[in-house]
Amino acid sequence: MVSARDVVTGHVPDGLIYGPVTSRRFGRSLGVSCDAPGQVGCAWACPYCQLGEQPRGRHVAVPAERIIDDLRVALIDHAADCDVVCVAGNGEPTDHPEFPVIAMAVAQLARIHGLRSILLTNGDGLMTPAVGCACEEFDEVHVKFDPGPNDGAWRHFDVDTAERRRAMLRNVPELRIQALIYQGPGESPGNADAVARQRWLTDLVGLPVVSVDLSTVARDTRRAGIEAVDDTVLEQWRRDCDAVLQVPVRVYGAS
Repeated sequence: MVSARDVVTGHVPDGLIYGPVTSRRFGRSLGVSCDAPGQVGCAWACPYCQLGEQPRGRHVAVPAERIIDDLRVALIDHAADCDVVCVAGNGEPTDHPEFPVIAMAVAQLARIHGLRSILLTNGDGLMTPAVGCACEEFDEVHVKFDPGPNDGAWRHFDVDTAERRRAMLRNVPELRIQALIYQGPGESPGNADAVARQRWLTDLVGLPVVSVDLSTVARDTRRAGIEAVDDTVLEQWRRDCDAVLQVPVRVYGAS
């Protein structure tokens, strides 16, 4: 059994439960990973991913009972030094086959210790009704929706998938959006230009967005040459986002 320690190298979790670590957004955070170290249960391959080039996709899932037991032990030792319990870690949490069980247990354990529960997700799993319902257990759910120059999201969804995703997001109560803005290497433009910004904002109009967190690269990246944008770029994004969506917008620079 792995209990929490400061076992994060370059913010890559070395265990199922890690920290408490200092989060730019949430204070002292006790992290929960639904995948074992060295495995990334995520179909995405974000160029800025801090997890680096690790095995991705299908693998033997860590039993929910083990994750929950490790968290229970860690909270006994570390709750007094925490502000939140944050489910993120290696890969996409909602892809875990027992995610609803994990979500309910994490939220309950956090409440017992007087802590907030946070989920960071790329949103893929939210298209499954049971997962969507389980997410309502958390105090806050922050959904990745990155900009891109071609279709409003750098992942380049096809038209049908993009529309299904927007339809799903329209049903998320208190939708909190998180997006990372970066400069790309060589001929790759990244996702920070005005075209990307406008298409991203157009995609978000009509969604029940209650807040937006904008950040840039602050750690090692999966792809070489990915760079942070400077504060003036983030401020332009903040101003436009505030004007169009009229919701609180938080900005987190590289420093």
